[in-house]
Amino acid sequence: MTQKGDPSISSIVLSEVIAQKRIDSEYFQPEFLEVATQLRGADHKRLEDLGTIVTSAFYPAATDLYEHGDVPFIRGVDVITYPVITNDQPFERIPLSFIRESKGIQELYSGDIVITKVGTPCYAGILHKNLKHCALSRTVLGLKDIDTEVVDPYYLVVFLRCRYGFFQLMREREQQIQLQLTLDRVGRINVFLPEKAVQVEIGNILREYHQQTALSQDLYRQAEQLLLDELELSDLDRSVDLFGEASVFDTFCASRIDSDFFEPKYDKLLEHLYNLGTQPLGDMARLRQEKFSAQIGVNFNYIEISDVDLSNGLCHASEIPGEEAPDRAQQIVRASDIVVSTVRPHRGGIALIHPKQDGFVCSSGFAVLEPLSVSAEYLLVYLRLKPIRELLNRSNRASMYPAVTASDVLNLPIIVSDDNEMTVRGLIQESHQAYSRGLELLEQAKRKVEAMIESEAMHG
Repeated sequence: MTQKGDPSISSIVLSEVIAQKRIDSEYFQPEFLEVATQLRGADHKRLEDLGTIVTSAFYPAATDLYEHGDVPFIRGVDVITYPVITNDQPFERIPLSFIRESKGIQELYSGDIVITKVGTPCYAGILHKNLKHCALSRTVLGLKDIDTEVVDPYYLVVFLRCRYGFFQLMREREQQIQLQLTLDRVGRINVFLPEKAVQVEIGNILREYHQQTALSQDLYRQAEQLLLDELELSDLDRSVDLFGEASVFDTFCASRIDSDFFEPKYDKLLEHLYNLGTQPLGDMARLRQEKFSAQIGVNFNYIEISDVDLSNGLCHASEIPGEEAPDRAQQIVRASDIVVSTVRPHRGGIALIHPKQDGFVCSSGFAVLEPLSVSAEYLLVYLRLKPIRELLNRSNRASMYPAVTASDVLNLPIIVSDDNEMTVRGLIQESHQAYSRGLELLEQAKRKVEAMIESEAMHG
């Protein structure tokens, strides 16, 4: 490893101050300089020499088109925790006609790579072969026309996610309105290129990672379908009636006058569930209210609503210094808790806390549930069922920024199937084990790349 007093680091600083026109201390952090030094003697090419880097320019607001679209509209949240981006992710989608009319929108295809540009920048993911076509929002960059004779695209994603790729991207961020990446600076990233056979070997580890995450999702879907069938929700008519009515007494009891709340589809669903025999969720789980206070100089692991993996009900966390704690970091979670997003509840921001996350901190935008007389895995799947999420969303009291309360969550009706609770629990445990194996493979691939670079730097 290069020492901080190494003269090679001083020479990098002096030369790059001139070449990069950067004098900010952020650019010359020791870990960034170390990465640059390690890569100098290794066989590499610039990212811009391996493909064409693109980003979407100005386009009209598209949020009102999401419900009518069919083309995935890739945003940062679709990439950060997805090194392999697949067609079954919960994308926002926009109409193809809108893409064609908006000349500033860039499109990518299977095998192309996406890099987050703003918000949470520097994360890379590859479009899987089942994702044939997508459009790019302004929060991401794309790499297309990749020279596959020179680089295996799956290997390239692993490199960009290992410390030698990620730290280079972090270094190249520029402060505009907020820290973000630009096309020219991303193009300067040096990519370590071992022999093609070695690249393919490492790329195959990422492909195996995808197989494990796909297995995880399939097992989750099996558990979900089991509950839908058991509760006879698969074929329940929940179509929206054009007309409905509510009495003055109904509006008084509900303290609501908005028509959405009184849509007949909710009455149909509630009647169906009550006929099967329900209890309030509050009888089977209670709110955990273990408060957190950040301490200067003490790091903690933080879970935000955007950290929930919508495909399998797990969540990720970021390590944050105590002095940088956001105001929303207020609640401690424990193993087997269920966190339920009270903001935009229709999105399904519901997750189970893994044993390794015991004692982590979560956003105040979650209601934290401690299961009592129901397994955490069953409760996870039940609350994530689309009809149940719709019931929760019914309670929201705003249209621009929908939100519900913890009481709304506890008042949800729940049915526990004695016949299938253990089966659902087993499927979800298998699902989460497969996902963990996938994460281990991803880390293994990154470590292999890092070890090769460090070996070359040592012997170069």
